[in-house]
Amino acid sequence: MNPDNYKDSEMMKRAFAIIRVLGGLTFHGLTTGEIAKATGSDHGTAIRMIAIMMKHGVVQETKIPERYRLGPFMVQLALAHQHDIQTCQADLDEIKQRYSRKP
Repeated sequence: MNPDNYKDSEMMKRAFAIIRVLGGLTFHGLTTGEIAKATGSDHGTAIRMIAIMMKHGVVQETKIPERYRLGPFMVQLALAHQHDIQTCQADLDEIKQRYSRKP
């Protein structure tokens, strides 16, 4: 598959922009206005995108009202990926040990 053969979706680009912006601000999060400014979206679009992303666990509201951060789904993805890497690393270590011994 060649990604260059496919047209970008504006909605997907906005969603990924929000994920990137919130990626470094996991505790206190940002307001919708700050997210809109950081992503180059208008305020209404940012609100709609955040609402949709909240439905799917990608974004969540912080304990401070009207501030948003990455949601549990993103953390679950990261943890699953980390677990997979650790499993692969253990397999590689075993292979390395098995084949690096001298006969």
